[in-house]
Amino acid sequence: FTDAFGYLLGDPGSGIRTILDMVTLTRLDCALASAGMMRASLAEAVHYARGRSVFGKMLVTQPIMTRVLADMALDVAAATALSFRLASAFDAARNNPAEAAYARVMTPIVKYWCCKIAPALIYEAMECLGGNGYVEERPIARHYREAPVNAIWEGSGNVMALDVLRVLQRGKDLFDLVFQTLERDLGPAGKKTTDVLRAAIALAERDEGAARLLVEQFALAAAA
Repeated sequence: FTDAFGYLLGDPGSGIRTILDMVTLTRLDCALASAGMMRASLAEAVHYARGRSVFGKMLVTQPIMTRVLADMALDVAAATALSFRLASAFDAARNNPAEAAYARVMTPIVKYWCCKIAPALIYEAMECLGGNGYVEERPIARHYREAPVNAIWEGSGNVMALDVLRVLQRGKDLFDLVFQTLERDLGPAGKKTTDVLRAAIALAERDEGAARLLVEQFALAAAA
């Protein structure tokens, strides 16, 4: 890059701070992409199960397959709701402190959870198709190969968990705003849920190794 032409973005010496704005947006992209691949893989599995006959019955009507598809559908719905809720917070953040707090706190959490569950869910969808799901000609095989990269780039799972702790170290004001949002959204279950999350925060503050537990609890609460 010697003598290469370029434009300075941000102030000199503040490159990391400048690029983090981009990284925050691409973390949202990772969550959305993971949710999308999960949804596409589930659709493929359901379509196949509706047309495949096993032992004289359609595969989709077999109780154990029905349960597998239903379980996957719940995770897909949760990942879709989480990632779109986060996108909504990004849109509203400029003029709404509560939404800005939600975007800052929940970005690493949503990225962590959506990207972590995607490979396992896509594999489950692949298994629904048997050998047909494994070959490269089927979209599920390509989704399965692609899914892990979303969990790796823009920060792996541990980096996401540590980012949440980094926000905590600067104070709990942002978390308090997120708790207010969760209590409003969850109705009667809101207060009990945030009490559990506060306990998880206290544990993570004492033991950094519990940061993943905190992130997972937050993701499940917000997805509800």
